[in-house]
Amino acid sequence: MPDWEQIVDAHARLVFGVAFRIVGQTHDAEDVAQETFREAFELAAAGRVTDWRGCLCRIATFRAIDLVRRRRKFGPLDGVPPSAVDEPLAKLEARELSDRLQAAVSELPRQPAAVFALTYFENLSRDEIAAALETTPGAVSVALFKARKQLQQILQLDPLQKEVYHEP
Repeated sequence: MPDWEQIVDAHARLVFGVAFRIVGQTHDAEDVAQETFREAFELAAAGRVTDWRGCLCRIATFRAIDLVRRRRKFGPLDGVPPSAVDEPLAKLEARELSDRLQAAVSELPRQPAAVFALTYFENLSRDEIAAALETTPGAVSVALFKARKQLQQILQLDPLQKEVYHEP
């Protein structure tokens, strides 16, 4: 079995970063990171890990998406009073969009959600995602296309409106 402390030290920032960008809260990201390393430790004990970065990235992405799915506290914005906090409108809109996007990603099937999160939250390339998710670059492209279409429907965006994602 590899030196576990060295693996944790080398990848802790990556795992926390993946989790934080998906869940959006520090304590939730810490919980996801802990669960990720626990699960990876079990995989390592079974001798099934060949690429630590990809394995940890994949587990963290799936666990973070699972956490957001369990949260499900987001609902329609109709009837919700505006925040009493005195912040610039742009910052509030960006936060609202971020919250809606996180909730919408949690409604996607597992693979498209992971591909979308790794593409737009982690800025990984198609090949890096394929390696992390143990699939082909073509399958990553298809999953990303499906994720975008499904998010467009979930968020009820008009294709002519400004999109919530950008090309990497």
